[in-house]
Amino acid sequence: DLRLASQAAKKEVLDMQRGWLEEISNL
Repeated sequence: DLRLASQAAKKEVLDMQRGWLEEISNL
Protein backbone atom coordinates (compact mmCIF):
# COMPACT_ATOMS: atom_id res chain seq x y z
CA ASP A 1 0.00 0.00 0.00
CA LEU A 2 1.40 3.39 -1.00
CA ARG A 3 0.11 5.20 2.07
CA LEU A 4 1.83 2.66 4.31
CA ALA A 5 5.10 3.16 2.44
CA SER A 6 4.94 6.95 2.76
CA GLN A 7 4.10 6.64 6.46
CA ALA A 8 7.13 4.40 6.98
CA ALA A 9 9.33 6.85 5.05
CA LYS A 10 8.08 9.75 7.18
CA LYS A 11 8.77 7.81 10.37
CA GLU A 12 12.25 6.96 9.13
CA VAL A 13 12.98 10.62 8.41
CA LEU A 14 11.65 11.68 11.82
CA ASP A 15 13.78 9.06 13.56
CA MET A 16 16.81 10.23 11.59
CA GLN A 17 16.18 13.86 12.49
CA ARG A 18 15.72 12.96 16.15
CA GLY A 19 19.03 11.06 16.24
CA TRP A 20 20.73 13.95 14.42
CA LEU A 21 19.37 16.49 16.92
CA GLU A 22 20.50 14.31 19.81
CA GLU A 23 24.01 14.13 18.34
CA ILE A 24 24.11 17.92 17.92
CA SER A 25 22.96 18.54 21.50
CA ASN A 26 25.64 16.16 22.80
CA LEU A 27 28.43 18.31 21.33
